[in-house]
Amino acid sequence: MKHILKTAGSLLLDQFLGVFSGWMLVVCVSVLFKNSLTGYVIAFCICFGFYSYITYNTAFKSGFRDPNRLKKEPAYRGYWYKGAVAGAISAIPVAILYAAFLITNALIVYSYFMIFNMYWTWPMANIFPNHRPLVMALAFLPMILIPWVGYIAGYKNFMISDVVVKLWKKYAEKKKDDPQSM
Repeated sequence: MKHILKTAGSLLLDQFLGVFSGWMLVVCVSVLFKNSLTGYVIAFCICFGFYSYITYNTAFKSGFRDPNRLKKEPAYRGYWYKGAVAGAISAIPVAILYAAFLITNALIVYSYFMIFNMYWTWPMANIFPNHRPLVMALAFLPMILIPWVGYIAGYKNFMISDVVVKLWKKYAEKKKDDPQSM
């Protein structure tokens, strides 16, 4: 349990880094793109890409350093849920704000939610302006799914980028050997 709480604390700090990256892009989108849809899409891609990268790496390192991984027990399947649990624990402050918004429907609570979840809520709420509750509800998916995948990959010690590179090389060789492609 100590390992999961340590991972959740690291993921919570990653959320703060994601918020910081979102705040840096607020000025750029406002000045360069004049609050256009293109600006919000670019901001979402940058913020969410940054958040995904740091969260995945944190969960990967935590899964790689899991104490049960060293025992090499082939029947052990407890690592399947640890990343998702750590992500859910790190999402508790955002869940409290979401519950407060559902109860009160106050704009100030929505503003706090948007500030605390800047990398997701701010660009998505401006891309889909009439769907605030759905955007807020979907904000929990990356907080849980990315650490889950990262933890499993770290526990199994495989990099997703290595799999993509292998598939790309296989595709390139197949394309090179296929005479009809030329």
